[in-house]
Amino acid sequence: MRFRPFMNGDAFQTFQNLVETIKAEINGLENEYVLKASITELETYFLDKAKVEPLVLHTDKYYIENQSSTQIDVSHDFNRAVFPGERAIVQGTRVDIAIPYEGDSNLWKIQPSRFMVSRYPEIEIRTDIILFSISFPDDSADSKRLKNQIDAQVELLADAVNNLKRDVENHNNSISNIIKPAIENKRQKALAATSAVSSLGIPIRQKKYPSRIYCPFKAKKSTDSKTICTHREI
Repeated sequence: MRFRPFMNGDAFQTFQNLVETIKAEINGLENEYVLKASITELETYFLDKAKVEPLVLHTDKYYIENQSSTQIDVSHDFNRAVFPGERAIVQGTRVDIAIPYEGDSNLWKIQPSRFMVSRYPEIEIRTDIILFSISFPDDSADSKRLKNQIDAQVELLADAVNNLKRDVENHNNSISNIIKPAIENKRQKALAATSAVSSLGIPIRQKKYPSRIYCPFKAKKSTDSKTICTHREI
């Protein structure tokens, strides 16, 4: 399904919402989990979760994915003898342009902080490419003009991606100063809560856990394909 990119919300608010969601997740962890898990492992997990992979658009590698026949409305072409109120349809060709990309595909919907009021082409997102189309009437084909139109659309998309990349870098550089204090704050609250219960002087039934991989969340894979959780007796 094709859509107009960079039109849904803005980067700052989107990334702020992501951070607030992760802070809420940290605050909602069980106290026992927080006190028994490694601080380093908690930080690694939540920093990885907050990090955003920027888009990289390989504009030097775009190519024609497909070309097909199509019908083109030329009613508003002043170079044609079309009477007012009439609709004129001619045979044309549609060229689908593919551009390879890397990064989080969800970012194609986010508006960069530096946003140009431009009419971006409708795009289709696939696994590692985006597609947009250019159409022209067969009876007025002009390769030079067609190439200029394609290059203009590619440049428009590339400028938006570069602006968004700066927003992503600013976000990724800031998360450590937010996530680490949030984890420490949660640990302090957990310590205060458990200390208050221990001070009651009432016997507490000890829970017994088997030796296992202890992690209060779904284990993520690191670059060396090992879990970030630690094997320990609990």
